[in-house]
Amino acid sequence: MSLTKHKLLSLSGHLSRVYSLSYNHDGSRLVTGSLDRTILIWDAFRGGEPIMMLNGHNGNVYGVDYSHDGNFIVSCSRDHSVKMWDANNGSLKYTLPLDGDVLSCLFNNDSSTFLTITRDKNIYVWDSENGQLIFKLEGHTAPVNAAIYSPDGKRIASASQDYTIKIWNAINPQESEITLRGHSGEVTDISFNSDGTRLASTSTDSTIKVWDSTNGGEALRTLDGHTEDIYSVAFNSDGNMLASGGWDNELIIWDGNSGDIPLLSLKAYEIGDVNDIVWSPEGSKIAFASDKFEVEVWQILSPTLSPIKEPVSSPVTRPISSPVQQPVSSPINNKELSKPNTLDSKWSEGTILLVVLGNIVIVIILLMTFFLVKKKNNKVQRVEKHKAELYAEHDVHSRDANFL
Repeated sequence: MSLTKHKLLSLSGHLSRVYSLSYNHDGSRLVTGSLDRTILIWDAFRGGEPIMMLNGHNGNVYGVDYSHDGNFIVSCSRDHSVKMWDANNGSLKYTLPLDGDVLSCLFNNDSSTFLTITRDKNIYVWDSENGQLIFKLEGHTAPVNAAIYSPDGKRIASASQDYTIKIWNAINPQESEITLRGHSGEVTDISFNSDGTRLASTSTDSTIKVWDSTNGGEALRTLDGHTEDIYSVAFNSDGNMLASGGWDNELIIWDGNSGDIPLLSLKAYEIGDVNDIVWSPEGSKIAFASDKFEVEVWQILSPTLSPIKEPVSSPVTRPISSPVQQPVSSPINNKELSKPNTLDSKWSEGTILLVVLGNIVIVIILLMTFFLVKKKNNKVQRVEKHKAELYAEHDVHSRDANFL
């Protein structure tokens, strides 16, 4: 299968890295969460300025997700809270305080529940209507990096820093889980295909594994192509394409069914480190967040696919007035997250700020030195001029004396 790529949109509006993306049910809207503590909603067809900004979190926004019908957005943050928003008018439905940073939040298939992960070893499942805890899943021996529902909502898969993946029964949590072993590093992200029969996983061991998620969790194949840690993976809606991205500034599209050779790649000069990937509902557009503070949307086509056109009836929401506020600096502990913790070998925002301030100080010192030298030179010039005038006056007096 040969693929072609075409860049559709660059969405610029966040003031820091974007870490989470989600399309609504018909692909007309895209919601993004950022380390600048804001949530932005975009017209996914036309791009341009954000349609709406959701302000309310006091810490980095690590996760956002649209409900199945597109009417609600759940968000989670470093400020130890989950927020439920009305996606149509931006109003806040409720805030759920938790013990610790909330790293991910995702609705199930009918949006009746949502799950969260924090910095502990558990997965928590909540009632979407009122934010009440339904149950928690315990079993990992190290913090959980990612957790997702299967397409039918009957299972939950989780990826952990203990190098394993677990698949749980989301209907009867008392049933024993299946544990998948094979990665030699932290498992950072996971994705079910459209019918839930396969599960893809990424790891800090720079590999992707595809598992049979129904018959005991057999590893079907390993995909090698990335050269650094991989932090995001996603099947498209029909399962024919699988996208992966991470620290090596590369997004790779694989054959989602059987192939282990990359079909297409977006290289480093086109993107930055990839933090999150999401496919549009129809499965031919891919949006991803990188360290460039912006979101890019690309069309990925095969000979059998035609470009998806914007529906004529696509609604256009009027922007809600919400002033863009400069976020307060919030330093990140690089060891805290597995997906967001990819700042370990990068310069942090604080470091960059210190470098910038240092350069400003150097420029100020150079300017002060320049003006002091100039002032001194001017003084010397005035003294020399004065001396010259005195010498000239002395010569005049000498001539007058000789004349007399």
